[in-house]
Amino acid sequence: MKRKLLAVVLLFLFCGSKQAFSQYPIPSYNVNVTSWANFQEHPLSSGVSTRNSNNAGGVGSPMAKRNMNVQVNCCGFASTDSCKATVRVYSLDGEKILGPFTVYGGDILSVPIDDRDWGVIVSTEVDITVDVWIGSDGSKKAQRLNK
Repeated sequence: MKRKLLAVVLLFLFCGSKQAFSQYPIPSYNVNVTSWANFQEHPLSSGVSTRNSNNAGGVGSPMAKRNMNVQVNCCGFASTDSCKATVRVYSLDGEKILGPFTVYGGDILSVPIDDRDWGVIVSTEVDITVDVWIGSDGSKKAQRLNK
């Protein structure tokens, strides 16, 4: 059922939406989102993931402990109630969908994930900027330094 839901959501996002839809790599910082955006870890053609190999447990370890982190920032809105996004975290193999989560301006969503490659779909009704990164402690610095 979840696989079918993911397929329908992705089909809608790629084909059915009349609004702009963008795709970005993970990590991405200060990305302007006006309707939808998709963020994905991108494995290299050799099959080796681009993600940080310094994560606890190591890449490829079934016990690797990582968090998908998503921070929403407002673009000139006075009310934090109107500055929000809906976030879904999904495994690229289509086996797992986490969410939807509502994230308000200035907040950081941190979702535990395993060693598979993951993606994030962010949708919003207002202009926001979004940071998406993977780490073990919510810190942006670890992944930025190891790019």
